[in-house]
Amino acid sequence: MNKKLTMTLNIDEAEFKRQREWLYRFSGVDEAEGLINLCDAIHDSLDPVTGLRPFTVILRYPEEMTEHPETYTTYVSAGDYKEAIEIARRGAAEDNDNVIAPDEFDVVAVFSGQLEDLNFSW
Repeated sequence: MNKKLTMTLNIDEAEFKRQREWLYRFSGVDEAEGLINLCDAIHDSLDPVTGLRPFTVILRYPEEMTEHPETYTTYVSAGDYKEAIEIARRGAAEDNDNVIAPDEFDVVAVFSGQLEDLNFSW
């Protein structure tokens, strides 16, 4: 029998514990262990004081501002990916002396967690 498990990721501590215990009851289901590990990883990445998660956001400068495609990468803490994008856009605008409006930066990618660029060079 196929069972579909659904987990809400934006939950408080009590709900997280309740759902995690529920998943443990399905220890014979292969997906359950993976979901438990995913829940643990997501929960562990939350800041215990603010409840915010780290994100890596990659933005693209407006085409008319650069000779070739250029990106802006930043790390932010936010409640969700939409907030992370807004924070990153405001930061990009500020870092460019507000010559470029925040909404002029296009989103290339948003990742959960702080990712390290292994191909970065000057």
